[in-house]
Amino acid sequence: LGFFSHAQVWQLIVLMLVAFVVAYIGGLVGLVLGTLRLPPILFMGYPVALAAGTNVAVSAIGAFTGALVHWRARRVHFRTFWVMVVPGMVGGFLGGYFGGQVPEGILLALIAIVVAWNGATILAQVLRTRAGAPAGLQSGMLARAAQNPVRRGTLEALISLAIGLLGGAVGLILGTLRLPALIRLGMDPRVAAGTNLAVAFPMGALGFGGHLLRGEVDFPLLVGMGIVTVAGSYLGARQTGRISARALQVLIGSILCIVALAMIPQAISRW
Repeated sequence: LGFFSHAQVWQLIVLMLVAFVVAYIGGLVGLVLGTLRLPPILFMGYPVALAAGTNVAVSAIGAFTGALVHWRARRVHFRTFWVMVVPGMVGGFLGGYFGGQVPEGILLALIAIVVAWNGATILAQVLRTRAGAPAGLQSGMLARAAQNPVRRGTLEALISLAIGLLGGAVGLILGTLRLPALIRLGMDPRVAAGTNLAVAFPMGALGFGGHLLRGEVDFPLLVGMGIVTVAGSYLGARQTGRISARALQVLIGSILCIVALAMIPQAISRW
């Protein structure tokens, strides 16, 4: 399984600092942000498969820690969680199995475009909304359709299935697509953050299991990054309830735009 790390001590320290910052922001906004954590690991010279396996394990740890904090603060919508988690896992399996039919670069480029569009739309909506008005995207087509419980459940399941298919094909959890979808369905951004992390945990754990069976995990790095990820995700998630829904929405929109930019080099490298 490879219990000897590929990282030198200084590299481990740098990656732990990166992991803490990413986990803090992720816990706050409800994203695991593995897309931001992976490039520094690759920059340190890690093989792609080993970096991806370690990264998805850290993502699962961050998602679990953040979701637990949000659950204790009653910011996890459990009906939505159960409706989304099963289709998402099915989609992830199918995407991983059939994903080789489409070049990863094309899929990543498509994901980056959608993530950027979501981030820009969320920010634009906040700017258009007058002060004191609800921060959610309540006027959208998805939000109107979500007023019917049956339609809402169907939409959540289909969205999760589609995200799972894309994520499984490229090896990402893609909470960056699920979170804005939940907000567009009319969910409070703070509850959407907690629910998104809750859904991300089993997705990440499933991906970690696959890499573990193939020996694609650097355990010393996982332990180091995992410890600081628990601390960062815990502290970040505790701050979610202390900021307004509008401020959180601005932060989510900004992070989504940053993630989209970070995905461009990855898309080019896999073209």
